Amino acid sequence: RGYRLFDVDDLMLNTWGGMLGYAAAPLLLRLLPSREQLDQNAYLKGRIVTCCRRFAAFLLDWLLIGILLILCMIAVPLLIPALVVVPGFVYAFVIAGYFILIPWATDGYTPGKWVCRIRITGRNERKPALYQYALRSGLLYFVLIPLPIIWFCGYIFDVCTGYREKPRLLLHERISRTECVSTVGAISKQKQKNEKIWL
Repeated sequence: RGYRLFDVDDLMLNTWGGMLGYAAAPLLLRLLPSREQLDQNAYLKGRIVTCCRRFAAFLLDWLLIGILLILCMIAVPLLIPALVVVPGFVYAFVIAGYFILIPWATDGYTPGKWVCRIRITGRNERKPALYQYALRSGLLYFVLIPLPIIWFCGYIFDVCTGYREKPRLLLHERISRTECVSTVGAISKQKQKNEKIWL
Protein backbone atom coordinates (compact mmCIF):
# COMPACT_ATOMS: atom_id res chain seq x y z
CA ARG A 1 0.00 0.00 0.00
CA GLY A 2 1.43 3.32 -1.12
CA TYR A 3 0.48 5.42 1.87
CA ARG A 4 2.63 3.26 4.23
CA LEU A 5 5.82 3.83 2.23
CA PHE A 6 8.26 6.69 3.01
CA ASP A 7 11.43 8.03 1.44
CA VAL A 8 14.56 7.28 3.51
CA ASP A 9 16.48 10.08 1.75
CA ASP A 10 13.82 12.58 2.77
CA LEU A 11 14.01 11.41 6.38
CA MET A 12 17.81 11.70 6.41
CA LEU A 13 17.77 15.20 4.87
CA ASN A 14 15.17 16.46 7.34
CA THR A 15 17.17 15.04 10.27
CA TRP A 16 20.44 16.56 9.08
CA GLY A 17 18.72 19.91 8.42
CA GLY A 18 17.30 19.97 11.92
CA MET A 19 20.72 19.11 13.46
CA LEU A 20 22.52 21.80 11.42
CA GLY A 21 19.86 24.40 12.29
CA TYR A 22 20.16 23.54 15.98
CA ALA A 23 23.97 23.92 15.80
CA ALA A 24 23.82 27.20 13.81
CA ALA A 25 21.12 28.87 15.93
CA PRO A 26 23.44 30.17 18.71
CA LEU A 27 25.77 31.73 16.12
CA LEU A 28 22.93 33.40 14.25
CA LEU A 29 21.32 34.64 17.47
CA ARG A 30 24.48 36.61 18.26
CA LEU A 31 24.12 38.48 14.95
CA LEU A 32 20.42 39.29 15.43
CA PRO A 33 19.16 41.80 18.02
CA SER A 34 17.55 40.46 21.18
CA ARG A 35 13.88 40.83 22.02
CA GLU A 36 14.76 43.47 24.65
CA GLN A 37 16.70 45.49 22.06
CA LEU A 38 13.80 45.34 19.62
CA ASP A 39 11.38 46.49 22.33
CA GLN A 40 13.73 49.34 23.32
CA ASN A 41 14.08 50.50 19.69
CA ALA A 42 10.31 50.38 19.20
CA TYR A 43 9.80 52.38 22.40
CA LEU A 44 12.34 55.02 21.32
CA LYS A 45 10.71 55.32 17.89
CA GLY A 46 7.32 55.69 19.56
CA ARG A 47 8.65 58.62 21.61
CA ILE A 48 9.38 60.60 18.43
CA VAL A 49 6.42 62.65 17.19
CA THR A 50 6.55 62.26 13.42
CA CYS A 51 4.89 64.47 10.83
CA CYS A 52 2.47 61.65 9.99
CA ARG A 53 1.22 61.51 13.58
CA ARG A 54 0.88 65.29 13.72
CA PHE A 55 -1.00 65.33 10.43
CA ALA A 56 -3.33 62.52 11.55
CA ALA A 57 -4.10 64.45 14.76
CA PHE A 58 -4.62 67.62 12.70
CA LEU A 59 -7.12 65.87 10.41
CA LEU A 60 -9.05 64.34 13.32
CA ASP A 61 -9.20 67.67 15.14
CA TRP A 62 -10.38 69.53 12.05
CA LEU A 63 -13.02 66.91 11.36
CA LEU A 64 -14.43 67.60 14.82
CA ILE A 65 -14.02 71.36 14.40
CA GLY A 66 -15.94 71.23 11.12
CA ILE A 67 -18.81 69.49 12.89
CA LEU A 68 -18.65 72.02 15.75
CA LEU A 69 -18.65 74.96 13.33
CA ILE A 70 -21.70 73.63 11.49
CA LEU A 71 -23.54 73.01 14.76
CA CYS A 72 -22.68 76.49 16.04
CA MET A 73 -23.79 78.16 12.80
CA ILE A 74 -27.12 76.33 13.06
CA ALA A 75 -27.67 76.46 16.83
CA VAL A 76 -26.72 80.06 17.64
CA PRO A 77 -29.44 81.71 15.49
CA LEU A 78 -32.01 79.25 16.86
CA LEU A 79 -31.04 79.83 20.49
CA ILE A 80 -30.51 83.59 20.23
CA PRO A 81 -32.63 84.88 17.31
CA ALA A 82 -31.66 88.53 17.82
CA LEU A 83 -27.96 87.75 17.49
CA VAL A 84 -26.41 88.22 14.06
CA VAL A 85 -24.03 85.34 13.41
CA VAL A 86 -20.72 86.42 11.91
CA PRO A 87 -18.81 83.38 10.63
CA GLY A 88 -15.43 84.90 11.55
CA PHE A 89 -16.46 85.28 15.19
CA VAL A 90 -17.83 81.74 15.31
CA TYR A 91 -14.56 80.46 13.81
CA ALA A 92 -12.51 82.41 16.37
CA PHE A 93 -14.70 81.24 19.26
CA VAL A 94 -14.55 77.55 18.25
CA ILE A 95 -10.79 77.66 17.57
CA ALA A 96 -10.11 79.38 20.89
CA GLY A 97 -12.24 76.89 22.78
CA TYR A 98 -10.92 73.84 20.99
CA PHE A 99 -7.20 74.58 20.73
CA ILE A 100 -6.69 76.75 23.80
CA LEU A 101 -9.16 75.79 26.52
CA ILE A 102 -9.41 72.04 25.88
CA PRO A 103 -5.61 71.43 25.91
CA TRP A 104 -5.23 73.70 28.94
CA ALA A 105 -7.90 71.72 30.83
CA THR A 106 -6.70 68.26 29.70
CA ASP A 107 -2.94 68.65 30.21
CA GLY A 108 -2.09 69.24 26.53
CA TYR A 109 -4.53 66.94 24.75
CA THR A 110 -7.07 67.62 22.04
CA PRO A 111 -9.25 64.70 20.90
CA GLY A 112 -7.07 64.20 17.80
CA LYS A 113 -3.85 64.35 19.79
CA TRP A 114 -5.27 61.93 22.37
CA VAL A 115 -6.12 59.38 19.65
CA CYS A 116 -2.61 59.74 18.14
CA ARG A 117 -1.03 59.58 21.61
CA ILE A 118 0.69 62.96 21.50
CA ARG A 119 0.25 66.04 23.66
CA ILE A 120 1.45 69.62 23.92
CA THR A 121 4.04 70.36 26.61
CA GLY A 122 6.22 73.27 27.54
CA ARG A 123 9.99 73.14 27.64
CA ASN A 124 11.33 70.29 29.81
CA GLU A 125 7.86 68.68 29.61
CA ARG A 126 6.31 71.21 31.98
CA LYS A 127 2.64 72.07 31.69
CA PRO A 128 2.27 75.17 29.50
CA ALA A 129 0.50 78.23 30.82
CA LEU A 130 -2.75 79.43 29.27
CA TYR A 131 -0.98 82.26 27.41
CA GLN A 132 1.36 79.69 25.78
CA TYR A 133 -1.60 77.75 24.39
CA ALA A 134 -3.14 81.03 23.20
CA LEU A 135 0.11 82.14 21.55
CA ARG A 136 0.68 78.76 19.90
CA SER A 137 -2.85 78.43 18.54
CA GLY A 138 -3.17 82.12 17.66
CA LEU A 139 -0.03 82.07 15.53
CA LEU A 140 -0.96 78.81 13.84
CA TYR A 141 -4.69 79.23 13.22
CA PHE A 142 -5.01 83.01 12.85
CA VAL A 143 -1.72 83.85 11.08
CA LEU A 144 0.22 80.95 9.52
CA ILE A 145 -2.72 79.03 8.05
CA PRO A 146 -5.12 81.86 7.01
CA LEU A 147 -2.55 84.23 5.43
CA PRO A 148 -1.47 81.90 2.59
CA ILE A 149 -5.12 81.03 1.95
CA ILE A 150 -6.09 84.73 1.83
CA TRP A 151 -3.12 85.50 -0.40
CA PHE A 152 -4.01 82.61 -2.76
CA CYS A 153 -7.66 83.69 -2.95
CA GLY A 154 -6.54 87.27 -3.73
CA TYR A 155 -4.22 85.98 -6.43
CA ILE A 156 -6.98 83.88 -8.01
CA PHE A 157 -9.31 86.89 -7.85
CA ASP A 158 -6.69 89.06 -9.58
CA VAL A 159 -6.09 86.48 -12.29
CA CYS A 160 -9.76 85.68 -12.94
CA THR A 161 -11.05 89.24 -12.94
CA GLY A 162 -8.08 90.97 -14.51
CA TYR A 163 -8.13 93.41 -11.61
CA ARG A 164 -4.42 94.06 -12.06
CA GLU A 165 -2.82 94.46 -15.45
CA LYS A 166 0.07 92.28 -14.39
CA PRO A 167 -0.68 89.62 -11.76
CA ARG A 168 1.60 89.16 -8.79
CA LEU A 169 4.54 86.86 -9.21
CA LEU A 170 4.50 83.65 -7.20
CA LEU A 171 7.36 82.84 -4.85
CA HIS A 172 9.05 80.36 -7.19
CA GLU A 173 8.77 82.89 -10.03
CA ARG A 174 10.43 85.61 -7.96
CA ILE A 175 13.29 83.33 -6.92
CA SER A 176 13.89 82.02 -10.44
CA ARG A 177 13.24 85.46 -12.01
CA THR A 178 10.75 84.02 -14.46
CA GLU A 179 7.08 84.65 -15.16
CA CYS A 180 4.16 83.29 -17.14
CA VAL A 181 2.98 85.38 -20.09
CA SER A 182 0.07 84.96 -22.43
CA THR A 183 0.69 83.98 -26.02
CA VAL A 184 -2.82 84.83 -27.18
CA GLY A 185 -2.57 87.21 -30.15
CA ALA A 186 1.21 87.40 -29.94
CA ILE A 187 3.21 87.18 -33.15
CA SER A 188 6.58 85.52 -32.78
CA LYS A 189 9.74 87.47 -33.64
CA GLN A 190 10.65 84.90 -36.26
CA LYS A 191 7.26 85.32 -37.96
CA GLN A 192 7.66 89.12 -37.87
CA LYS A 193 11.09 88.80 -39.55
CA ASN A 194 9.66 86.52 -42.23
CA GLU A 195 6.86 88.98 -42.94
CA LYS A 196 9.34 91.91 -43.23
CA ILE A 197 11.50 89.93 -45.65
CA TRP A 198 8.55 89.23 -47.96
CA LEU A 199 7.25 92.80 -47.79
